[in-house]
Amino acid sequence: MKIENLDPDAAEVQQLLSASDAYYVDLYPAESNHLASNADLKRPDVLFIGGRIEGRLVASGAAKIMHDDGDYAEIKRVFVRDRYRGRGLSRAIMQHLETEYVSAGSLCFASKPASNSQRRWACIAGSDIGSDRRSGVIAPIP
Repeated sequence: MKIENLDPDAAEVQQLLSASDAYYVDLYPAESNHLASNADLKRPDVLFIGGRIEGRLVASGAAKIMHDDGDYAEIKRVFVRDRYRGRGLSRAIMQHLETEYVSAGSLCFASKPASNSQRRWACIAGSDIGSDRRSGVIAPIP
């Protein structure tokens, strides 16, 4: 999979975001969905990336730098098209985001759980995505 930065206004990106919206609307109640908007994805403190296989955009993910409870990157919009699931693409997206943010000095990733407003986070280094170094909580990342 080739990973690249995405423009949320591009037509094929809009199609992927629409598929992502539909997936999350079916998965979670409206009050639990915290999907980043196109305007959010364009912010300078957000890295929005996608993955292509044979030229087709099949996956996306974003991370937003936050400063409200220390410096960390909040995970947003991780999604893989149905027929491409089970191939490790979301892991590749997460590893790319991790590499970018670790090199920029942010070592913590956070994900808002769907069931409540308590932030779950994991401080990571190297290729330890999914392991939690400080909180004992592993945040499920869709």
